Amino acid sequence: MKKILQLTTYPIENPDHGGKLRCHNIRKVLRKDFEVETLSFDVQEQESINDLSITLNQSELNDIVGHYYFFDWGINNYLAKKESLKKTIFKNVQTYAFDIVIVEQGFLWPVVKEMIEEGVLKENIFIIYSSHNIEYQMKEEIYQDTFSGQELINYVHKVKELEHDMIKSSDLIFAVSQNDVDYIKNIVPQTNVFLYRNGHNGIEDISLIDKWKDKFTGSKRNWVYIASWHGPNINGLYKLIENGLLELDSNEVTLWVLGSVGPGLIHEHNIKLDENSPLKIIGATSSEDIDSAISASTGIVLPIWEGGGSNLKTAQALLSNKKIIAATFAFRGFENFLNESGLFVSENASELIKEMSTSENLNQNIERKSSVNDLKWDNLLSSLTTAINKNYEEKK
Repeated sequence: MKKILQLTTYPIENPDHGGKLRCHNIRKVLRKDFEVETLSFDVQEQESINDLSITLNQSELNDIVGHYYFFDWGINNYLAKKESLKKTIFKNVQTYAFDIVIVEQGFLWPVVKEMIEEGVLKENIFIIYSSHNIEYQMKEEIYQDTFSGQELINYVHKVKELEHDMIKSSDLIFAVSQNDVDYIKNIVPQTNVFLYRNGHNGIEDISLIDKWKDKFTGSKRNWVYIASWHGPNINGLYKLIENGLLELDSNEVTLWVLGSVGPGLIHEHNIKLDENSPLKIIGATSSEDIDSAISASTGIVLPIWEGGGSNLKTAQALLSNKKIIAATFAFRGFENFLNESGLFVSENASELIKEMSTSENLNQNIERKSSVNDLKWDNLLSSLTTAINKNYEEKK
C-alpha cells in the first residue's frame, strides 16, 4: 500500500470549519486505499512536537514574521530559525518512507523542497498540490486591509512566487473551482488539474440540541454564522454591523457567531458587546455544538462578499436543510443551487439584515432536492483515489 504524506498549516484531527474540513475529508477518503499521515502545524503558547503533530510558539512566530497574517507561510521562516526542531521533524518524516506528498494550500512547499534536497523524502517522490484558492489573489485582498504601497506589493509577490513554484513543481493538482483550474492550467498546461469542489457532511451529531434550544429561548429568530479567523469572514460580519446589525432588538433576532471569526472580529475592530446585544460571540467550539446549534436555529447567515476558491460554508448550509440568508458572492461555485428552497440571496447587506428580522416559518426544516446530496464529501471526492493512482503509475 502506497504511503502519502499530507502537509497542513493547521491541525485537522477535530476540524470545525474551512480548510481543516477539506483536508480532513481528503485524508479520510484516501485512507481507504492508502496509508496517509499528516504533518500538521498549530500555533499556541508553547512549542511542542508529537511525531508529526507540531505546535509552534505563537510569540516567537510573530516575532519572526511580524504579523499573524503571515503565520501560514511563516512556518518556513520559523523552522529555518529552529534547527533542532526541524531536524526532529525531518527525522520523524523519514521513518515513514513516503511515496507521495500532498501539500495543502502550498504554503509549506519550501519545507517539502528542503526535505527532498536532504533525502528525507525520495528524490522522485510524487508531488500533489491541493489548492484551496488562488492564494496570491486571496492574500492581496487580506493584506490590503493592513498594508499598502511597496510593502503590500512585496508581501503579495512573496505569496505569488511561492504559489507558482508549487504549481510548476507538481505532478498532479487539485482545485476547488473551475476558475482556479483555468488559472492553474494557464501556468502548467501539461499538468493534470482536477476539480474537486468544496463540500460538507451535513448535520451529523445533534446530541447538544437541548443546550442550544435553551440558549435560543431569549430571541424569536436565532441565526448562526460559522467561520474561521479569516479576513473575508471578518469583513463580511463587520459589514453586517455597519448596516445596522447591532441596532436590532435582541428579543426579535440574534446572530450567534461560532468559530474563531468572532474573536477575529473583536481583535480587528475592538467591538464591545453587552448581554442584550443581538450579536453573540461564541468562538471556537466542537462539531457537536455546531451541528446542534444549526439544528435548533432559525437558519444560517452567509455574509461573504470577497475571497477565493469556493465557499465550504455554503455546502454546509445547503445540506443543513435550514433557511439560508446569503450574500450573492457566497454562492460562487454553487450557482446551480440558487433555485433551491429556503434561500434569500442579495448583494445588499441591509437587505440581509431586514430578512433576518422579518423571516417567517421560524426554525422549520426546508425540503431540498436530492441533488444537494452531491455536495457530501464522499460523493465529491469519489474519484480522488483513481486520479492519484492513475497519474502516479503514469509517472513511474
